[in-house]
Amino acid sequence: MKRVAKRRAFSEVVGQTRSVIMGRFSLSLFGGAVALLSALGTAASPLGNGKEFSAEQVQIAPDGSRTVVQRMYVGADQLRFEQLAGRKGVMIADVAAGKGYRLMPERKQYMELPLPPQMVMPGSAAQQDPCAALPGFRCTKQGEEELNGRPAEKWEISGEHPQQGRVSSVQWIDKERRFPVKHQMPNGASFESRLVGMDTIDGRRVEKWESTAREGDQAQTTHFWFDPELSLRLREEFPGGASRELVNIQVGPQPAQLFEVPADYQAIAAPQGSGAGRMPPGGGGDRYGRAGSPGQPPRGQGGYQH
Repeated sequence: MKRVAKRRAFSEVVGQTRSVIMGRFSLSLFGGAVALLSALGTAASPLGNGKEFSAEQVQIAPDGSRTVVQRMYVGADQLRFEQLAGRKGVMIADVAAGKGYRLMPERKQYMELPLPPQMVMPGSAAQQDPCAALPGFRCTKQGEEELNGRPAEKWEISGEHPQQGRVSSVQWIDKERRFPVKHQMPNGASFESRLVGMDTIDGRRVEKWESTAREGDQAQTTHFWFDPELSLRLREEFPGGASRELVNIQVGPQPAQLFEVPADYQAIAAPQGSGAGRMPPGGGGDRYGRAGSPGQPPRGQGGYQH
């Protein structure tokens, strides 16, 4: 019983450490997409490097069975996620405007939901400063070090956590990739990633990284594959043998109507507690130069409704 409890406690620490690291910094679409479709999530957006593309997310069970769970489209500063498995739905995220729209095609309705402040674009000021999108936290740069042969910035992070109270930790961010490669907690728990080689996934040249979480005498190792061109993870492996990856990647400009609310959709109120604010008055036009109606999101001429 003590051994089971200890393993469970270690798993919780690993999960908490991962959430601290990946919830703010991950450039992966996976966590962001799933979270967006449920509650507009907390993972950082993969936007900011100017690459537009579409892809499908596949979940792979330990027995090797594959399920296409999501289709995604990445624009210059907008995202579209189409959930294909489980609770189906469509989510549009306008990161530049800080807004999201949940579409309900079967009812021809939509609701506006705010994007969390953690959803920032790589290369932006918010990503350069680890605390720029973390209200209540303070980040102090401690200098630069070489970690596993790669230059990294060392940051001290402290602030008030909603559940854990006053917390502090130290984090090392890879200078080139702009994601954390090490995280050290005050209780000795740590999480560290290192580049172990190159690989090819779906015809794309990617970096293979190994991540290890440690607490006391216990350790847990996983892997992810990072695409430098798209600035995101194409594949992630998890303890127990499960994994997920992006396939059918098509790089190129995405149709503008993918990121619009169809013109014949009716707005409905977001559930209480969602934090959704009112639509801004007056349009002035959207980023495509089309005039906007007062209190309305960018609307298409019929729109893309899948």
